[in-house]
Amino acid sequence: MALKIGLVGIISDELKQDAWGTLERVAAIGYQGIEGAARIGSGLGTPVHEFADRLRALGLEPVAEGGVFQEGDHEKVEQAVRDALAVGAGYVVSYWGPCESRDQVLRLAAFLDEAGCRCREAGLRFCYHNHNHEFAAFDGQRALDLLLANTDPANVAAELDVAWVTYGGADPVEVIGKYAGRCPILHVKDLQEAPEGGETSNDGRDETRFTEVGTGVVNIEGAVGAAREAGVEWLVVEQDRMRDLSPMDSVRVSYENLKRVVG
Repeated sequence: MALKIGLVGIISDELKQDAWGTLERVAAIGYQGIEGAARIGSGLGTPVHEFADRLRALGLEPVAEGGVFQEGDHEKVEQAVRDALAVGAGYVVSYWGPCESRDQVLRLAAFLDEAGCRCREAGLRFCYHNHNHEFAAFDGQRALDLLLANTDPANVAAELDVAWVTYGGADPVEVIGKYAGRCPILHVKDLQEAPEGGETSNDGRDETRFTEVGTGVVNIEGAVGAAREAGVEWLVVEQDRMRDLSPMDSVRVSYENLKRVVG
């Protein structure tokens, strides 16, 4: 399966100013998908199924919908399921979870397994998106590994973020390989620098270090190679904070650098 390149975030202000002109430019750059299409369509006041149809007419496929799902957030999960089905996305993503103790990770795992089962019943695949705090260890086991070990692979997959993996002190190539067949989406972004030895504390997280894909220290080439071997479907470009470039220049540079690696 050929790797597809999608986009999430970055262009929110541009979408408010000129939604379809911006999306036409994104498609012209070469992007093939948008993560969070229902949220964008709703923000523009457009029925989400109509928004998705117009996206596809541009050659942009809705990739995934999601939110932050914690214990008891059943209605949030249901809304994400409705959104994904409305736009024809194949995935629902939980974008954050508390991992401050082993027991907390296990409680989160139990709820995510339920959420993933609900998504599977709806014909969707459910993923958990990591940040850096999932690389804190409890009794020698990383929180991410503990979480995924205590969920059914049929219910919960991973949307690994290579920048946060790196920031947390882990090797993206190793982590992607560990979850081969269980990581359909990879968030691809880069860091100007990574903390020596990694940083797993939310309190110590520095969100000013992001840079365009291929211009920092994250092993993008290795991650793409591992993704190809691991059966990843989507490489989704993301950058939490802008640096010197405008958002549109940023998404162009990141795409061009990533495309050179993907081939």
